Amino acid sequence: MGIAQRIEASIDAASCMHLLDREPREQAADWCYRVLLHNIQMLYMPPGSILREPDLAARMGVSRTPVHEAVKRLVEAHLVFVAPKRATFVSLIDMDVHAQGRFARTAVEPLLIAKLQGRLTPGQHADYEANIARQAEMARLGANPRDVVTVDDEFHHLLYTHTGNELVWEANRMVSAQFDRVRYMGLVLGYEHLMVGEHDFLLDILETGDVPVVDIYDMVDAHLKGYRRFIDRLTADHPDYFA
Repeated sequence: MGIAQRIEASIDAASCMHLLDREPREQAADWCYRVLLHNIQMLYMPPGSILREPDLAARMGVSRTPVHEAVKRLVEAHLVFVAPKRATFVSLIDMDVHAQGRFARTAVEPLLIAKLQGRLTPGQHADYEANIARQAEMARLGANPRDVVTVDDEFHHLLYTHTGNELVWEANRMVSAQFDRVRYMGLVLGYEHLMVGEHDFLLDILETGDVPVVDIYDMVDAHLKGYRRFIDRLTADHPDYFA
């Protein structure tokens, strides 16, 4: 499909955008990025949607500059595609980019767990326990996908924070944005649910302190391959979402 035909056929992102509350002292560009990312992840702006920066800025009540900065960040994360001088679209899912994002996390997180296992401080242990308790409550009550994703990500974020690797977390979030989008789709479309037991097992490893790193790798690898439970159904139901 040519660019002109794609523009004509595309959903207008601004018209279906859901706004989020702006945090106190949150920079406009950061808020715009968070709003657009949320809309892409939650499928309010599905793959192939067209983004018109003036319309987005008008809906958000900001100038075009912070919207443009946010779109640039989304391009870097492979979530948005710019056709030079023509149009900007929400990217289709590229499974090669998806695989590289999963690889980045699979390469790093077993090492973080190996570094932490058997060495958790009481405060760190309480962080994981509180997170898993929230996961169990969400699983019991049937929380919305956005909250499920947030609490799932918080568990993994703790691994990076507790080992002093916050910059690695931020880098991996960018690299794995396409991988994360598929995870979110599984939840939003009802193909997947919160896997509390897998995080319980990871906490057991952190508490035990004597698990070989190769075994940790196998567990993390299996955990991050959870998308395979629904990817065939997703591609069959929504082939237009994929490159």
